[in-house]
Amino acid sequence: MSAPTPFRRSSPVVSPGFIPKYHLVLHRSPEVPLHAIVRAVRRVTRFAEAEALARMWDAQHRGSSVVVTTYLERAEFLASVLTEGGLRVTLEAALRQ
Repeated sequence: MSAPTPFRRSSPVVSPGFIPKYHLVLHRSPEVPLHAIVRAVRRVTRFAEAEALARMWDAQHRGSSVVVTTYLERAEFLASVLTEGGLRVTLEAALRQ
């Protein structure tokens, strides 16, 4: 199994009083068994099995899938846990809504 690639993040445009959020993006990881991906996503997000399966299949078929959108510190923590499990993830700035 190859070494997981470190996650990267992009910087959002910040305005006063706005706390930026980030997308935790799961990328296709062909070297990791599918059941291990589902188990890792369920462990860090507490998603039900169907939701974790949907995120995993989305990443496998489209190349990437947004797992969660959250604040930077939590997104970095979740990314580090998933990366330790051999998954490829990145952080991307979420557009302000």
